[in-house]
Amino acid sequence: MRHRRIGMVVGILGMAVGATAMFVGTSLATLPVGLGLNVLGRATLEALSLRSTDSKFKVISSDEADVVIGQLTIEQGGHTGWHTHPGPTFLTVAVGTLEVTVLNVNGSCTKDVLNPGEGIAEGGGVVHIARNVGSGQAVAHVTFHAIPPGVGLPTAVIDFSPPAPTGRGCQDIVDQEDPDDTRGP
Repeated sequence: MRHRRIGMVVGILGMAVGATAMFVGTSLATLPVGLGLNVLGRATLEALSLRSTDSKFKVISSDEADVVIGQLTIEQGGHTGWHTHPGPTFLTVAVGTLEVTVLNVNGSCTKDVLNPGEGIAEGGGVVHIARNVGSGQAVAHVTFHAIPPGVGLPTAVIDFSPPAPTGRGCQDIVDQEDPDDTRGP
């Protein structure tokens, strides 16, 4: 009987420690603000290898995967939160101004400001954040590749679990930029 109580106490303590770790991990992530994703289309594609000789563009997928096309809306002052995607993503800005900050492999960050008609492409697993830095709502069209078939959205498209980077040029969204900081990215 005593061993059963000890086991129960150890089990409860283990759950408490696990819940605390999960809370701390979640609190380190930067969750989105003013973000909407409207799925315009989704299709499951079999493994494929496409090549365009004119533009020297290749698409290769060794497994079945979904392609999702969506309209991303970010309210004025809003952001996506630091996140990743499972596969390559193409984004084009239709309305407004987005600042996209990408975490580089060396721990620094690079920022790009995108206006209507401009876009960005990134590989899967790249940690980044998009902020609406314009005076109104920002709208972008996004094509997500290599989404696991049948996995619900937005979970399959956006992973909000990475904590906000803190390296040079990687400013957490809750911090205000220092106008005297001239180090650059």
